[in-house]
Amino acid sequence: MNDPKPFEASVAIIRLSCTGLAAKDQWMSEEASSDPWLKFFVASSEQAAAAVSDGNESFSGQGLVEMFRTEVIPKNLNPQFGTIVVDLGKLKKTIGDNTVVVGAFDYDWTSQSDLIGVTKDVVLTEASDATYDFTKRGVGAGAVRVTVELAWAGHRRTHQGFE
Repeated sequence: MNDPKPFEASVAIIRLSCTGLAAKDQWMSEEASSDPWLKFFVASSEQAAAAVSDGNESFSGQGLVEMFRTEVIPKNLNPQFGTIVVDLGKLKKTIGDNTVVVGAFDYDWTSQSDLIGVTKDVVLTEASDATYDFTKRGVGAGAVRVTVELAWAGHRRTHQGFE
């Protein structure tokens, strides 16, 4: 049987987990924690570089376009997020020659979410398994592991090959 070709893939299956996220919720009666969630943006290289160096809480006015976001995981500095399945053709068209930026946020129940950290140059359109470091204004704020599998009818391509 011939191996499917990479351009034949129809969906990207994205698995996400974070480690060592910075704690944003510090209550006197509880251990410091965060209620993290991730937001994925597409931006030009210049916009992505500005977002990472600036550390703007909302990324407003920076020209970043939101692609998708994860669910909130309450009180967890090492969250495992649910699987995201996206149409690979649409994803490639959306990203084009641009850069993928990921922001980690702490959900606040009574106010705007706080930025934990941001990273750029995240690979989503090919089979991969990589860890990207979050920073906020140059200070480390944890990391995100992004595992991407490409799926065809009856086949999956992981970072280790075809299954």
